Amino acid sequence: MPLTAAQVLANPALLTINRSKTSFNYLDGNTGAVLFEGRAFITTPNVYTVHQPVLGNVVPIRLKRDGRFGAEDPFQRPQPRALTQDVMFMNPSEQHFRTSLDSKLGYMDPGLVTRLWDPSIALVKRYRQFMAKCLDLTSTSTATRFNGHVTQLKVWIGRLEAIKAPWQDILFAFTQAQRHYLELEAFLEYMEVRQPLMNSEDYGKILLPAAQFIGAITNKVVVVEEFAKAGVPVWLIRPIEQFTEETRIDAVTTPYPPEALDIEMGPWHGHKSLVWNRAADDPQRHDNLMLFGREFLSYTDFGRTSSVRDTIERPLAVPSFGRVIDEKNSL
Repeated sequence: MPLTAAQVLANPALLTINRSKTSFNYLDGNTGAVLFEGRAFITTPNVYTVHQPVLGNVVPIRLKRDGRFGAEDPFQRPQPRALTQDVMFMNPSEQHFRTSLDSKLGYMDPGLVTRLWDPSIALVKRYRQFMAKCLDLTSTSTATRFNGHVTQLKVWIGRLEAIKAPWQDILFAFTQAQRHYLELEAFLEYMEVRQPLMNSEDYGKILLPAAQFIGAITNKVVVVEEFAKAGVPVWLIRPIEQFTEETRIDAVTTPYPPEALDIEMGPWHGHKSLVWNRAADDPQRHDNLMLFGREFLSYTDFGRTSSVRDTIERPLAVPSFGRVIDEKNSL
């Protein structure tokens, strides 16, 4: 039976009216919830909790703990939380900053920096071994991108070992090392484990999350299908008009508010058209580009869905860097 916004807002349990349906697929839900005053509902085929989507205002979103992207990241490569490498997720505080009393310059605790090196070396070796087996990737933009992460991982840890700087600069260098490590590990996890699951002949089996990934809240059916099959948490948002007698939801819950997530949001003033206007060899230029590239927009429109994989629209592209001006060459 079709449902209306007024009906589910008054009685969210109506979402479970088809719970007796024997089959269970990607568009069904272990758990579901009502969103946007009944105008939409959200389901998940492989998780038992629901979080309120970060929608409403247009805002840049970043994860608090490691500074990575928020909503955009899972559409590309879901990021595993490597709990055995907690140093890659920690937020250093000024108690890890070593400085003399008469100076504002200092360095990160050497013991903490050492803890970055060992897993980073092991990860780079793993990356080299993988790329050696995938010769078709060696001349692609993918190889260029992740070779860059290898280089930058070494560069930022090297800076932590060799440079004295104010606390904010040291903290930024530490989080940059974390970010490049996590980008590289997410790529390997995706390519070595998750993608083979997505491409296997046993398409159709829903796996519960096998790793603590940052999942995706999406309106794209193709994302739900592939992530559920690969054991990555995923939630599907649909207009309430798309609830039919074929939609099975086993339980209804109240979504956790955004404040319960490990993200931060700030007011959005639009993308800058000018990213850098000083010398091209200034170290701050790279930092500006990296910070600008890590911004992403969260949109209010939860859009349309389709059960036909080949007709799914691609997610909106990440906004470009804008203009980068080389002061030396512009004189």
